[in-house]
Amino acid sequence: MALTNAYVLPTNRIPDFFSKIRDGQAPERFTNQLLKDWGFNSTNDRAFIPLLKALDFLTADGKPT
Repeated sequence: MALTNAYVLPTNRIPDFFSKIRDGQAPERFTNQLLKDWGFNSTNDRAFIPLLKALDFLTADGKPT
């Protein structure tokens, strides 16, 4: 796997984000609405989705792997 250039601005929210993933149930598809439902309402939080795709946590269409 090559290094990615994906990044997130709210670095202080990364531990909360991965805790939410670890403690939750895998959704059918990972969307911006799911982020909002989890309490990640900032537009900066949307960058978590491309990061997860770059790390192969999600497929290109947003399904968990």
